[in-house]
Amino acid sequence: VIGSMVVAGVFAGGFFQIPGLNKQIDDLESQVNRLENSVVDLNDQVDELETVIGGLNNTVANLTSQVDILQEVNDNLNETNQQLNETVETLTIENQNLNETVTSLNVENQKLNDTVEVLNEQNQELNDTVNTLKVQNQQLNDSVTELEYINDNLTTTSQLLEGEVIILNNRVEDLNIANAALEQTNEELNENIQGLETEIFELEAQIDQLESILLALNDSIPINSTEWDDLLKALNETVSTNRQLVLTNLELYYDGVNQAWVCQYATDFAGEPFLETPNEPMGQPAYDNVIANVNTNVLLEMCLDVINYKLYVEFETGKDELQVNFNEIRSTVARYTQDAINYYFKEANEGGLTPIDWAKAGYECQNLPPEKRYIW
Repeated sequence: VIGSMVVAGVFAGGFFQIPGLNKQIDDLESQVNRLENSVVDLNDQVDELETVIGGLNNTVANLTSQVDILQEVNDNLNETNQQLNETVETLTIENQNLNETVTSLNVENQKLNDTVEVLNEQNQELNDTVNTLKVQNQQLNDSVTELEYINDNLTTTSQLLEGEVIILNNRVEDLNIANAALEQTNEELNENIQGLETEIFELEAQIDQLESILLALNDSIPINSTEWDDLLKALNETVSTNRQLVLTNLELYYDGVNQAWVCQYATDFAGEPFLETPNEPMGQPAYDNVIANVNTNVLLEMCLDVINYKLYVEFETGKDELQVNFNEIRSTVARYTQDAINYYFKEANEGGLTPIDWAKAGYECQNLPPEKRYIW
């Protein structure tokens, strides 16, 4: 039939047009534009990730500096503690010596009493000396008690500082791990951008070839229906291949959304108690803050409904909002987004979207009709 139409067109007007080819070329050009927009978006994300990496590097440097300062303070306190212990030992020895002196003076006093009439004034002076020494002895005892109390406090403070150093070292290690993951994600995004640029160049080359074919066909003799069928088949295969490339890159992007959140939440929630005790209930307002963060960084990026996700969490954990812990949020985010990805990139007969569904939406999930979006 197509061949007959072309032959009729040639005899009637002296030239012919290829049915549907111009529209396919327009579709291809539209896909190129969308791919170029995707490259721009990915470049923006790379810049944002580089900014986050820079912030994390600064945070790691600051925490490392704080660890060094606390270590120096701890060393100084240990040295002071040693000196105080030595002082206590010295004072204890002096106290013992003074006690021995008092005993000796008492003996001497007893001897002097035998000669009271002769040595009365001397005896009085010795008694005064004894009283003075007793006061000094009491003062020394009080000083020893006070120093022991100070020593106990310093020991407790030293233990607390050692605990803080351990916590800070763990935090630095966590940040280093998050930083490495972000750098890996950044490298993957750069590779995806390079792949998209290569695909764009290939599509542009294919469009140029199609335009050349169209011009050549307009100036050439009619072709038969078999040649038309082969040409249309080749064009359909090209369109199908390009659609699959776009969907593959979109799927990779959605995989990266959840991974980026996993790398980022340690920074977003730095200092929050639930990071230290991830198996304990978060309570309010921590739960609402975490859900808002997940919605902004994950759910909205994939056109997922936050209310539906909260129902999913309640069903999966069997807990209300006040009892959910952070580890349960992490695991449900991973499973919920993976289920969404499986739905978005399966064939319709497998319970998911088709390439045609994505093409109609311009490969933007925001353009999908509500009934086509993922709902648990």
